[in-house]
Amino acid sequence: SAWIGSSTATNTISGTSMATPHVAGVMALYLGHHPQATPAEVWQGLLDAAYLGIISDTQGTPNRLLSALVQPCSLGEGETSTDWYVGSNGYITFGAMDTAYSATAARHFSKKRISLLYTDLAPNRGGAVSYAMDSEKIAIRYEAVPFYYNTDSTTMEALLYFATGEITMSFLYVNPRPNNNMRITGLSPGYTPNGWESTDFTLGHGECS
Repeated sequence: SAWIGSSTATNTISGTSMATPHVAGVMALYLGHHPQATPAEVWQGLLDAAYLGIISDTQGTPNRLLSALVQPCSLGEGETSTDWYVGSNGYITFGAMDTAYSATAARHFSKKRISLLYTDLAPNRGGAVSYAMDSEKIAIRYEAVPFYYNTDSTTMEALLYFATGEITMSFLYVNPRPNNNMRITGLSPGYTPNGWESTDFTLGHGECS
C-alpha cells in the first residue's frame, strides 16, 4: 500500500490497516458505476465481487478476497437466452457451443459470447471450471486454470444477473500475455459491430463501454 514519508513510500502490513482502505476504494469504484445504489446494494455488490475460499488462514473471519474490478457491461438490449455454454477456453456462448481456442476478433464476434479471457486454456491439466446458479444470477468461475502454452494459470469469474441483464467480470490474476498469444476479454452480440475498437488492457484498464 501507499505509505507515509514520501510520495513514493510503500509498506506491506496486514489486518484492518490494509483491508479498510482497499474496501473503501472498491466501494468508490462501485458507486462510480452505480451512483444511485443504496448502501444495501453497495454491500451486495462487494459480496458479489469477492472470491470465496482463496485465503488459507482466515482466523475466523469470512473467507472472501475482494476484487477491485467491478466494472459492469451490457451484452445487448432486450435479449434473453435459455441455452448457454461454458467453454474450456475462457468464454461463455449463447445459442450454440464453441470449442475454438485460437483467439481472434473474428472468432470472438462469430457467436453471442462473453469472453472472460478467451485464450488457449488447459483445464485438463489442473484447476477447475465451475458454475453456480441461484434465483438472482449465474456465476461462472475459472479457478487456477493453466494456459496451454506455459505453466502459468488464471483465476476469474463472470456474474450474469437475471433481472437487470448486468454482467460483471472479475479477475484475480492475469499475467501479461507471453509468446504473442492473443487474449480477448469483452462481449459479442454474434456479429462484428460497426466501428468497434479494441483496447490493449496490458496498458491499463478503464470502464467498459
